[in-house]
Amino acid sequence: MGSGQQAQYGTYSGWDIYRTQAQLSALVAPQQMADSARSMLNDAAQNGGQIPKWATVGGESYVMVGDPGTAILTDYAAFGVSLPSNALQVMLSEAMTQNNIRPGLTLENSKGYIPEDLTTQGCCNFYGSASTLLEYGIADAALSSYARAHGDSTDADALLARAQNWRNILNPANKFLSARFNNGSFPSITPTSFGPGYVEGTAAQYRWLVPFNQPGLARALGGNATVNPLLDHFFSQLDPNADDTAAMHNEVDIGMQYFYDWTGQPAKTQEVAHRVRMMYKDRPDTFPDNDDLGAQSAALVWMDLGLYPVTPGSADLIYSSPLFPNAVVHLPSGNTITVNAPAASETSFYVQSLNVNGSPSPRLYLPAPAASSGATLDFSLGTSPSSWGTGASDAPPAYDTGSGPPPPPSDNLALNKPATGSTPCASTETPDKAVNGSVSGGNSDKWCSGASPLFLQVDLGAVTPLSSIVLRHAGAGGESASFDTRDFDLQVSGDGTNFTTVAQVRGNTADVTTNAISTSGRFVRLNVLTPTQTTDNHARIYELEVYGGTTPPPGNNLALNRPATGSTACNSTETPDKAVNGSVTGGTSDKWCSLDATRFLQVDLGSTRTIHSITIRHAGAGGEFAGWDTQDFDLRVSTDGVNFTTIAQMRGNTADVTTNTVSTSGRYVRLNVITAEQGSGTGGAARIYELEVYG
Repeated sequence: MGSGQQAQYGTYSGWDIYRTQAQLSALVAPQQMADSARSMLNDAAQNGGQIPKWATVGGESYVMVGDPGTAILTDYAAFGVSLPSNALQVMLSEAMTQNNIRPGLTLENSKGYIPEDLTTQGCCNFYGSASTLLEYGIADAALSSYARAHGDSTDADALLARAQNWRNILNPANKFLSARFNNGSFPSITPTSFGPGYVEGTAAQYRWLVPFNQPGLARALGGNATVNPLLDHFFSQLDPNADDTAAMHNEVDIGMQYFYDWTGQPAKTQEVAHRVRMMYKDRPDTFPDNDDLGAQSAALVWMDLGLYPVTPGSADLIYSSPLFPNAVVHLPSGNTITVNAPAASETSFYVQSLNVNGSPSPRLYLPAPAASSGATLDFSLGTSPSSWGTGASDAPPAYDTGSGPPPPPSDNLALNKPATGSTPCASTETPDKAVNGSVSGGNSDKWCSGASPLFLQVDLGAVTPLSSIVLRHAGAGGESASFDTRDFDLQVSGDGTNFTTVAQVRGNTADVTTNAISTSGRFVRLNVLTPTQTTDNHARIYELEVYGGTTPPPGNNLALNRPATGSTACNSTETPDKAVNGSVTGGTSDKWCSLDATRFLQVDLGSTRTIHSITIRHAGAGGEFAGWDTQDFDLRVSTDGVNFTTIAQMRGNTADVTTNTVSTSGRYVRLNVITAEQGSGTGGAARIYELEVYG
């Protein structure tokens, strides 16, 4: 044991205790939790850097999933425990390199999710791909906060960006966070499905497990108007036998009742939290499950105080309402958090108002510094819901990357040009909204129509050479990705009467699509065939952008003759370097080709560069059969070659040449091929004649 350490601890039920018990223990037993932190780091030093996950008497069992040790350590730190100086490096090492605690890390870094059909490739209880990814994200978000607090903004940014990979497993067809296969498809599940991909929970119960970015998840599910009824049903029962509702006896769902604090209905948090704490009785045989090393008891203590540590790695305490007229928490700093609620009772649990340190406050959380400085909270409670805390600025903090779709470039030929279309959904959602250069003006900053045939058209004013058409669908404007246009055609005309189809897209799931074309025209028309990913029949387009000129010349190509790597080549003449040699005219071997199950192509730009667009020249561009053009693929960037961020997704491509407009920076650019040929499913060969990157 190191200097100042009084005991060595060796048993951790990590998956359970990082959610509530670690935070409470740090408040009430700081010396013991400091020893616990040192014990975990001592174990890591003796076990190849592995922080205990589910250790029993010092031996690792690898029970459950995720990286809970990182969350536990950051919980301790958030609530006042000083970690040893090597803690950050130990946690970063575990988070950044493949290891037995994170056996799915390489797959996540490669694809942005963990394919369910590849979980057999790792050791150490590697299963439950959806649950594992969500748990990795929680640990990443917690470690991001710790790294940022210790001056490491580079790793903090990378970790927080990777924590948002939950978006890659949100199935737009059913709005569940779901397992996903290596070919990009989702399994068929119902709300009560326990798998594939889930650990100790159902699809309905895992839908909400993003405890650091509730607003982002709510937007992805369709916004608060959609989410609140879903939450209402979810909490309609707290019975563990109702698998499409909450199972508050188990760790997956504890704390979920606080989600309403981010969706403008805090009174429902107060009501559900009160019902949950009433599940606990003063007899050992009444709670429907075990205490999981104090996780459930700690949850009850937090709910009884009316404060809850929803976000791992953060000391922000989210409000419900107190159970007792008075409670005092004695902090390690010597200060206190005093909670006064003189009207508290079994029927009086709705907050009417709150004073913090004597001043009225509508905010729904006690900020993190109070875990050290203390605070006095005076709650006024009543028997009916109130409007307290319902303001847009009252919600607790959340942690997102802040990155959204890049704004339309200034050379957009369609910008503010006359636009027409099928009858709009409302007078505020007219065609001109789709050419106003904005995607950030709210849910009415779009063209919407439900009138058949669905079309949107822009008049450029004169016949002009055209090189690409960009569409920003519902998800680009902050709506649910389930509203992204699935199937559509793009047409061009010189006279507004006779149109030629220049691109067809089928099966799109991306928020932003870019179709490279080579034509001229005055009128550009979007014909919507399938407007959403669901049965909703309304088209939603935030921007229709049209660009002229030609593809940037090879002299500006940052990838030209740079080192390239990729999955195994079809033969020795079709290697990755052929895709960055600046040529598409050297015959059918002047390309990279691969038949591997996981097909990828990657180029090293030599240093971190600003990137504005990525052009891919597929099989047809090299003179081969257009049916071999890559149908579905993702584009990703990285600064270190290990941690990648998805910047563009293409689904249903039929073009020989694709150009994706992006706004990012990176050193490594990676193409992940999902469907190599038209209609090939998981089979077929990837064929790329050129991968070009422009800054």
